[in-house]
Amino acid sequence: MEFGKIENTSAYGMDLAWNYSGSHVAALNSLVDFSFPDGAVTQTVEMDGADNTGNETYNFTRSETSEIPGEILIPLYSLIFLLSVVGNGLVIATLVQNKRMRTVTNMFLLNLSISDLLLAVLCMPVTIIPTLLRDFIFGEVMCIMIRYLQAVSAAVSVFTLVAISLERYCAICRPLHSRSWQTLSHSYKTIAAVWSTALVIMIPIAVVHKYWTLPNGNHKCDEDWGELVDLRRAYTVFLDVVLLVLPLEVMLVAYGLIARTLWIGIKMEMQGQQELRQLGSNRDVIDDEVTTNGNTCSHKRMDFEHSAVRRSNAEKSLAAKKRVIRMLFVIVLEFFICWTPLYALYTWVDFDKASARKHLTAVCWSLIQLLSYVSACCNPITYCFMNKKFRHSFLAAFRCIRPKLPPQMKRGRDSDFGSPATECLTILTGSPFRHCTALTLTVNEYD
Repeated sequence: MEFGKIENTSAYGMDLAWNYSGSHVAALNSLVDFSFPDGAVTQTVEMDGADNTGNETYNFTRSETSEIPGEILIPLYSLIFLLSVVGNGLVIATLVQNKRMRTVTNMFLLNLSISDLLLAVLCMPVTIIPTLLRDFIFGEVMCIMIRYLQAVSAAVSVFTLVAISLERYCAICRPLHSRSWQTLSHSYKTIAAVWSTALVIMIPIAVVHKYWTLPNGNHKCDEDWGELVDLRRAYTVFLDVVLLVLPLEVMLVAYGLIARTLWIGIKMEMQGQQELRQLGSNRDVIDDEVTTNGNTCSHKRMDFEHSAVRRSNAEKSLAAKKRVIRMLFVIVLEFFICWTPLYALYTWVDFDKASARKHLTAVCWSLIQLLSYVSACCNPITYCFMNKKFRHSFLAAFRCIRPKLPPQMKRGRDSDFGSPATECLTILTGSPFRHCTALTLTVNEYD
């Protein structure tokens, strides 16, 4: 029986494979794959390292550490990988081919799709293949490069989500102030800052990764912090704050203020609808008097159609705002569900490895890892395909005939997703009452 010496479980690598290290310390990046040879009943793991006082030996039985079978794990990874690649690939192709959609928000969405596509391509195959083969087959250069780019793509995805939330807050809650600087040039600078920040804060990932040849001939790519246990833990906490806590707080505040602004607009529109109904009941028939050659003729003008159209538009606008509020809630909830378990788990392992090993099975580790990958296939659906204008632009990009756009999408200065549209409800009284709300969405955008 060979012993696997595990030094640490650092937070931001993506290697699932557990290779037996034999004579030297091996770092375990993400998931410990507690697999057993056929017929084996137990597996002994000797845990040591600078953060442990003495050697601790744990025996794991098959029932305690049962892993997800390959026939289940492979289809799960394949499905999420396929959805991520196809979804983000379609978003990228649509935005690149349609020049009219090159707005500030769409540039952020393009960057988000690129980072999510990199996350899927770099993480999932490099996670599942070493797990199945028990061998990191990609070589020393790819060991460092892939691990570094994995971490960078994950950081870029999170930072882009934050940039989108701030841009939407400015466009909706401070429309007049934001119009002066919401330009494509500004979006390019923001995207450059996002990538630069991600590249810098993930440099330690490239520095600490090592590539080993194991006694059994297999290879391992993992982090090796050596005696720098406190530094490793400090870096883990730093990434927790920068990639989870702060982004979540910013998104909660930004989308909360957006929801508040829209809710105020909803209440005002409901008041407007009541006034419309009252006006409709009082002015459905309007008398016009025309004097011709001294003779007075009375004409009755029917106003049913006009009042009905106004009520219909107001109801659609009201429904659209409610859908936007629900979507904002879904965005924050999706981010929280997909990423919080992973960061919490990594932090737990870094600070109390023995407790984490004792209470968590390999199934839990695998499912939590998969959950973080789900965000890469959810983002295209949440941010793009739920948008009516994007769906029409997608059809236009991949069909020979251009789909007919609804009238609501032809009106206004900007017809692209993310451009502020102004919805005005005018109640036809003696002096018009005008209620204008700066919105990202047109009335029927999420129908």
